[in-house]
Amino acid sequence: MTRVDRVADLRQALLRKGFTKKNKGDHYRFFFFHEGKKTRVHTKISRGRNIKAKDIHQIRKQLHLTGKGQLEDFVECHLTECAYRAHLIQLRKIGSAVDSTAA
Repeated sequence: MTRVDRVADLRQALLRKGFTKKNKGDHYRFFFFHEGKKTRVHTKISRGRNIKAKDIHQIRKQLHLTGKGQLEDFVECHLTECAYRAHLIQLRKIGSAVDSTAA
């Protein structure tokens, strides 16, 4: 089983990448913050030990990652918080500091 399939590993990776955790019912909800503001980038994972294969695809989509390999890089910290932010900025999912000062 890869680290992507383990709830604890994904939870730790999300927290290291700028997400905050909210406990809600039988799921953990994670929201991405950029420049001190909550963004639309979010995901939720079950409180169980392992993540089902069908849920991994949904988590990838919610995190705006293109493939399982990119999610593995996210969890294993090959994709840093800075690189993830740059990825989200490139996809226009969050704004950049340069964009906000240019106006």
